[in-house]
Amino acid sequence: MFKYYTTFDIISEINAQILRSEYSIQVLVDKNDLFLLSDSLLKLLNKSIEVEIIIVSNSYRKSLRIINLVKRLINGGFSLYWCTDYSSSDDSIGFGIFDKVFLIALPSDALDEDNPVEVIRSSNVLFKSILLKSEKIELLSGDIHIAFSASNTMLQKNESFELSWSVKNAHHVSIEPLLGDVALEGSKMLYLKEDETFTIRALNKETSISKILFVKVFEDEEIDFTVSVFDTILDQYIKIEPSMLNEGNYAVYYGQTVKVSWDIKMIGKLHEHTLGILPLSGFHEAKIMEDTELVFTFNTIGDTQMKKLIFHSFDDAHMDTAIENVMVAENVSNNSEETDSFTERVRRTKDFIFQILKRNR
Repeated sequence: MFKYYTTFDIISEINAQILRSEYSIQVLVDKNDLFLLSDSLLKLLNKSIEVEIIIVSNSYRKSLRIINLVKRLINGGFSLYWCTDYSSSDDSIGFGIFDKVFLIALPSDALDEDNPVEVIRSSNVLFKSILLKSEKIELLSGDIHIAFSASNTMLQKNESFELSWSVKNAHHVSIEPLLGDVALEGSKMLYLKEDETFTIRALNKETSISKILFVKVFEDEEIDFTVSVFDTILDQYIKIEPSMLNEGNYAVYYGQTVKVSWDIKMIGKLHEHTLGILPLSGFHEAKIMEDTELVFTFNTIGDTQMKKLIFHSFDDAHMDTAIENVMVAENVSNNSEETDSFTERVRRTKDFIFQILKRNR
């Protein structure tokens, strides 16, 4: 006898009817409702009942939880299908046909109350048509093949990179952290603030395998510049240090050639307000004919650094007088190199010069 029943509480009614069926069950549900039916379905395992279940989803992605349930149902003799090409005007999805003669469905004006045979027949046709455009879920076995890579594994903080993967012969794939359950093949643009180890896991009926990928994130370092002056007597550049009292300030002779060098290992853009855009590794040479200021700006993805270098020019007379005053003030003897490093003496000399310059100006 053909009959059908409509209700908005369709999952509860299908749950009850599953245990009353004798020959066959055809159910269309989404992946969330499948869990609500799982207790009743598991009670039918290994019984002589034909069970076909179409699971409706908006993607091919399958969670580990649903994979474990599907494996139990398939091992129990059920046929399961995954459908990503189903559209319905209703927000709810689902109907069930039991023993080919009884339908439980959502209320619809399209159902002919006076012709239950036609309702059952058309519902069977609909189920078969959805089944034909669904993918049967097979329990794969054997080796799993994983390709897992990143476009760059050494990054600056907040720099973007692409994580890509391709998995063969698996039911389920997950990537932790950040992504969770994923499709068998795909890619994702990500940003990191710190080092991260990504783990991809894949499984099938017999095998579970995982691979890891480490991505190193470098902290932004302070940009640094080396300043040298050309010594005409030695005929070579000599590195000089800035004032200890005035950071970034340098004392040089009038007309002396200054060379500013840099080698920045970070990713970003370097420019100077008069020189324009500069390479990340390079140098700039100039004769200092007057007090000169260079302002370097380095922009990275998450930070902006600025470094100011100021060169104060002195003629030979002022410089010599300043050095003599320093020598007297510090009571430096001819053998003072034994107690004070040459570098420290130069530092003190330059700092004293700055003090004299300030007083004279």
